[in-house]
Amino acid sequence: MNTTLKSLVVFVVGPLLSWGCVADTSAVESTSAKQPNIIFIITDDQRRDELGFLGGKAVTPTTDRLANGGMVFENCYVTSSVCTPSRYTVLTGQYASRSETAFFDADTTAEGMTRVTWNPGFMPDQTSLPMVLQDAGYTTGFIGKWHIGGMVRAPGEKIQPGADPADPKVIERLEANQASFAEVLGTRGFDFASRTYAGNPDDDNELKAVGLNIHNMEWLTEGALEFLDSTAGKDEPFFLYFSTTLTHSPKPVQSLRGDPTLTPVGKLDRPITGVQPSREDVMRRARENNLPDELWGTIWLDDGITAIVNKLEELGVADNTMIVYFVDHGSEYQSKGTCYEGGLVAPTFFYMPGTIPAGTTQDALIQNTDFAPTFLEMAGVEA
Repeated sequence: MNTTLKSLVVFVVGPLLSWGCVADTSAVESTSAKQPNIIFIITDDQRRDELGFLGGKAVTPTTDRLANGGMVFENCYVTSSVCTPSRYTVLTGQYASRSETAFFDADTTAEGMTRVTWNPGFMPDQTSLPMVLQDAGYTTGFIGKWHIGGMVRAPGEKIQPGADPADPKVIERLEANQASFAEVLGTRGFDFASRTYAGNPDDDNELKAVGLNIHNMEWLTEGALEFLDSTAGKDEPFFLYFSTTLTHSPKPVQSLRGDPTLTPVGKLDRPITGVQPSREDVMRRARENNLPDELWGTIWLDDGITAIVNKLEELGVADNTMIVYFVDHGSEYQSKGTCYEGGLVAPTFFYMPGTIPAGTTQDALIQNTDFAPTFLEMAGVEA
């Protein structure tokens, strides 16, 4: 799977070229001389029944519209069926076993076999996909969950269990952590890094200490809209890595029913409004559609994606923006963390009207190693 996806999804003119064929570069040049914007949406632990376009029961109208208006890949495999190595592969184009950090090497067996779990990380001088895109003139943005290691928290006293999330000292500490995370992500190639989770919300000890180990989709969506607004009027293209915490644990329905002013930077003075429908409206639609509790979070997530799509249209850049939707790994049949296909096949689609044929599916084998070279070829970069 060393060939890029361009022959299947990018600048398609006439019938789709077969997998493994080299795309006609004259078609590329005649279709668009402008570098496309790229929004890479990576969701967390989603199952097929959470996606309407795959026949799931969830109510995901915008996600379904994008999928049905683009190309769905039915055999997109991941290099490893847990989130950290999958994300490492997306951002490097490499197998996670190529990680060279001391933390990763420490998990090598006596026989020299590396164990790929939640341990891959970046070396200080390691090149990443967003770095190369930066060199190609892209403005790069990061929102959401990182979970590849290397994050450094602010120096000073850690938050103690039971602290008040509205305490100014707690908020100061949490905001300092966010600033520290953004600095780290800046070294990984992101011009704009905001609204970040170092890892899973329910694994973060400082967030747990003050009851902030929750999902807040509005908080993430607002950050994505801020990034898009920051690119308005600029000539250079953008790349946004939008990494949601949904629908991983903690149970999304608990956060939906919880306090909307709680965020990873403490308790806000008021809930975030105006970026997507209210939580009450999410729950109303879930009840009207008789959805079980475990599918409520998908409506919440879909609303955030709707807001991003609407912003692209508002800014007049929708036609030159490719949206990629990728679940970090398969989560079927409790197969996460295994080599069964339920854990390795990740729901994926590409959407770009006028460029990617609508209503198409592909059963060709692809892998998350293919994303980086494809994006770079789209950007006109030879890595």
